[in-house]
Amino acid sequence: MAGTKIERAWLLAALFAAIGLHAVPFLTYISRDLDEAYRGWFNQLAESGFSRPMGNYSPPFLYLLWCLTWLKGLIWTNALIKLLAVAGGIWVAYSAGQILKALGKPQELGLFFLLLPSIILNTSLLGQSDTFWVAPCLLATAAAIEGKYARVSAWAGLAFAFKGQAAVFAPFVILLFVRARVRPFVWLIAPVVFFAAMVPACLGGWTASYIASIYLGQAEYVDTAGDYFVGNGASLWTLFGFLAPKAASDLRWLGVPLILGGLAAYWRYSPAPNARNMVRLAAISAAGVPFLLPLMLDRFFILAAVLAVINAIAFPSRRTILAAAAMEIASAWPITVWAFLSHPWSAIGAPFTLIALVLLWREPKYASETSSSSRDETVRAPALG
Repeated sequence: MAGTKIERAWLLAALFAAIGLHAVPFLTYISRDLDEAYRGWFNQLAESGFSRPMGNYSPPFLYLLWCLTWLKGLIWTNALIKLLAVAGGIWVAYSAGQILKALGKPQELGLFFLLLPSIILNTSLLGQSDTFWVAPCLLATAAAIEGKYARVSAWAGLAFAFKGQAAVFAPFVILLFVRARVRPFVWLIAPVVFFAAMVPACLGGWTASYIASIYLGQAEYVDTAGDYFVGNGASLWTLFGFLAPKAASDLRWLGVPLILGGLAAYWRYSPAPNARNMVRLAAISAAGVPFLLPLMLDRFFILAAVLAVINAIAFPSRRTILAAAAMEIASAWPITVWAFLSHPWSAIGAPFTLIALVLLWREPKYASETSSSSRDETVRAPALG
């Protein structure tokens, strides 16, 4: 009984701490994106729904924003949009809890993910939508641990439908499916879910050509963000751009062989996925892809940070805790720089990503241990979901 009371006390303390930590940025800061873009989309949706395209975000997030228009006039618009972002943070906390549950840990620990600086900054400070692609990736990871590969594909497709940044999760999904030798229809679930998510917008009046061009437009926007801009996330290119701006811009094409080499190494040398190293492999994918590519923004490392923290909670050791701390700094620091400081300081995040990747890549002792438990078995094939 005493243990239960202590556990509940900690959860209650975490809840109150989360409310307090979210309240200050929620009430005191309005980001440029929220003020200049989200609010305009909100007003257009309130006036004409999906009768004409808007912005450079894919439809699923705009569906949620449209639902908020029913409350227009009752609550301050900026607060409504931030509440939607906070709801995404809560979804991340729930999804993290599902991974912990799949690993045999208390799923209530997911509540503590609302305390992560990267989540607070993305939701209550910026009012951004990244949690809506992060959460499906986490649910896909939980399904992977449970061997439910059809669900992995479905959640991955939904994540990519919300935002193209979910592509950082794709190498892990490919590794998992190839090693498990899943049936062809499992691979097809992701694109089916993706296209299904676009259907309501098409029915509302959006053309298929416009929807198909959204992600290309996002890339073009980043590409024209400024002279010699090569990114402001915790990537190798942000650091390169700080040290030698023109050279980094001129050599951006090297990002292609870099990422191809990184993917080849990841797929070739990663151990066979099992429940104990699944989260680690997903975190390496989520951190390694944006680390090697140019034009990565500050918010692209949130998934890696959450996965690294889950890994540390599920399998605590000095290495996993240091990796989680480094990855959280790599994720949160560039967002802080974007909001309050100046662009060059974001380069500080890159070394922390590298530290986290090195710590995560080193195969821990438990990864080679054998167990009769089904939770520790190597991924089997074939699997239907």
